[in-house]
Amino acid sequence: LLAGGLSLGCSNGNGIDRDDTGSSGNSGGSGSLDDDSPADASYVKLDKLDYASEQPSIISILLRARDRDNKPVDTLTVDNFEIREDGEPLPASESASTLVAHEFLPYTLDTVIMLDVSSSISNADLANMKQAVNQLVRDPTTGNSRLLSGQRVAVYTFDDSVSEIKGFSTNPASIVNALESIVLPVSITPTDLYGAVTTGIGLWQTGTSINNIHDGAVVLITDGTDTAGRSSLSSTVKAIGDKKVFAIGVGEEVNEEVLDELGSAADYSVSSFAELGTVLSSVREQLRRYTDSYYFLQYASPKRAAEGKVSKSDHEFEVRVVDNKNKGDSGKISGEFNSYDFSNVSPRVAIGGPGQLEAGQQAVYVADTFWSISTPVYSWQLGGNCTLDDNSGSTVSLTATNAGTCQLSVMDNANGDVLTNTTINVVFE
Repeated sequence: LLAGGLSLGCSNGNGIDRDDTGSSGNSGGSGSLDDDSPADASYVKLDKLDYASEQPSIISILLRARDRDNKPVDTLTVDNFEIREDGEPLPASESASTLVAHEFLPYTLDTVIMLDVSSSISNADLANMKQAVNQLVRDPTTGNSRLLSGQRVAVYTFDDSVSEIKGFSTNPASIVNALESIVLPVSITPTDLYGAVTTGIGLWQTGTSINNIHDGAVVLITDGTDTAGRSSLSSTVKAIGDKKVFAIGVGEEVNEEVLDELGSAADYSVSSFAELGTVLSSVREQLRRYTDSYYFLQYASPKRAAEGKVSKSDHEFEVRVVDNKNKGDSGKISGEFNSYDFSNVSPRVAIGGPGQLEAGQQAVYVADTFWSISTPVYSWQLGGNCTLDDNSGSTVSLTATNAGTCQLSVMDNANGDVLTNTTINVVFE
């Protein structure tokens, strides 16, 4: 959720560059996720996804970082980035560069949990699947959410057909409640494995623009192979394209070659459903690394209008990683902007948190002030179908009460009383 103060502007027409995906095999543009070892951050490849320049003088750059083996590099900080304008290094004191956290971006990570409930699944197997997914979405001890920033989870089952159990949600409690409603079919059913994958990957549209960062993954859990025969393996792999599928096979009847083809992000084979918890923890960690390898870099350009024609104010920025062993073109990104209408930046306040809640759901929202002069001091106001649970400075906890909307606003009293507000949609579970 992005509210008010952090304006993202419009992308430049030449801002998107997706040609250098650097991925191999089925992974499409998603990079290599099937290895739990950390990435080598000494050699970084940068993918320019989008950028924009906007008034008063802000340059916004959406990029992704990978190592030489295309593993996601998720450990970079703002100090690791060097910014140049027209070939000259830009001092940090002049640029006020920052990495914007995901909660302040229009970022969504849709995750589809696809569970096999065909005739070969026992009640004990189903119970283990439920427990593993439960622990994936919330802490078993505290009950707190374990969802990543921007993550929404949907739950589907499949036998000879695919059924929605829970649509995309940010509410761990309702996801767990939906899990508990799953029962095994009473009749003997085939397994439409390929249909399940095709349905899952069709539930989101990938977006890598500044105004729509939307990604997703299917987490497929099965103990067998496709027996329905409605579609082929080759057509399913083609449909997956550059989307991410984590394919988890359980037991001895799994065809590991098929699993490898379907698992565009990673594939796992385990002997029993009791091992699913460990596997899903690995999946979560790989998704976190992938998510955190996206960076939204912003800085304030010191360039202003030049004398003469507007074109005299054309400039080029370049971003590199400090001490990067990758000295080639893939180790830098660049773009053009015009500073003719640029002026000084002023403080802006933004609200981060879910844009939609379910009735009864509790959520935390956070404020941050960009281009601030003084240490922020926040005051919050809330109206509509939500109640305020806690107000602790830069964060606020609220509970959605009834379907409708809530209006949340925050003012930074230490930086010119800058104000922003957002509307939160509340739906029934």
